[in-house]
Amino acid sequence: AYDVDWADEALVRWAGHPDPRVQAAVAAALKARATGSRAKAINSLARQHMRTPAAEAGVGPYLALLGLAPDSKTLGELVAALDTPSLRHFALQGLRYAGDDATKSLARWVAQRANEPAGGVPEALEVLAGFGAPGREALLDLLTPLAEAHRRAAVALLLKADGADGPGLLAGLALHRDAGIRRIALGLM
Repeated sequence: AYDVDWADEALVRWAGHPDPRVQAAVAAALKARATGSRAKAINSLARQHMRTPAAEAGVGPYLALLGLAPDSKTLGELVAALDTPSLRHFALQGLRYAGDDATKSLARWVAQRANEPAGGVPEALEVLAGFGAPGREALLDLLTPLAEAHRRAAVALLLKADGADGPGLLAGLALHRDAGIRRIALGLM
């Protein structure tokens, strides 16, 4: 791999390729390169391509790349894009790239939409579950305000993430102060 700016620019340009497999390969290559000052350069290149995206690609693939070098402004943009259905997939991908840094922002977005029937909440819960311990804590904190269907999804994600400690999680949830959460846990025991 070449370690020069033209390679970063070429990779960012290819992020707009219509084939999702190419987009994934490009994102993986950029993620490996996004360290230190290079991360900011990649972020800047992605923003340039967002201003004038290829017609067939749109803004989405470049929006996702912003998560490779997240700062508070970037996280805000990614979370705001969750409200646009055509950009939601890319925003969630960007938040996945951002990792644990995005936990609070994404959890806040989910909490504000806790009672909406869908609107990206299930997908956002999956992203939170992928953040390890911070995501697990966020999911546990979100259980109370979530609508019933989202609660069930969050508990399933927690059980999947906890693996062997699933029975302990269910035992703890069976003692939860919220009757709805207790019902879900007892139903799964």
